[in-house]
Amino acid sequence: MIPATRFLTLDAEEAGRMFADLFSGLFQPRSRDNFNFSRKSRKQELRADLLVLLKGDAATARRLLNGACQRYPGRTEIWYLEKVISDLERDRR
Repeated sequence: MIPATRFLTLDAEEAGRMFADLFSGLFQPRSRDNFNFSRKSRKQELRADLLVLLKGDAATARRLLNGACQRYPGRTEIWYLEKVISDLERDRR
């Protein structure tokens, strides 16, 4: 287990890798043709941003993403990440 304060010192790439490990298998592309490999860095950025917003609380991130997946089925992982981040930022205003 990584202490929560550790997330505050992570760079975006390292946080993205940790987030990917936590959420591996949660999102599966529908087919290889629909999966855009060039978007990987954008996903890593969004994953890191979400963890920063939640102060490293991966359980809450997973819960929010699962909820978005249930409410809006069939979207891309990037869409879900953007939606959850947008909702968090909106609710904090």
